[in-house]
Amino acid sequence: MSHQNLEDRRKHKRILLPEHQFLRCKGLDPKFEGQVSIIGAGGLFIRTNHSLSMGQTLRLRIEDSNLNLEAEAKVRDVNQKGVGIEFTDLDPPRQRTLQDFLRNLRP
Repeated sequence: MSHQNLEDRRKHKRILLPEHQFLRCKGLDPKFEGQVSIIGAGGLFIRTNHSLSMGQTLRLRIEDSNLNLEAEAKVRDVNQKGVGIEFTDLDPPRQRTLQDFLRNLRP
């Protein structure tokens, strides 16, 4: 499958953050730490050395000077660099907070 076909299947656009803009991420349950390198309305990619499993449910907090977001999520991809997660329960106020943050990231 080509890269383009994979992008066509995604529900939400993703933003690749430059290394100097990675967001700090903390796992609240289970506990872990990492840096967000890709973010979108549906989820994010967390660079971490902590061992997380496919399908695992997480509670996490993304912390930045422009974003403080706590969310429930599920691990959808695991590789050597980290984990891809999908937000599973963002209430409307948290969705607005995330959307506002994403709008400010876009050129």
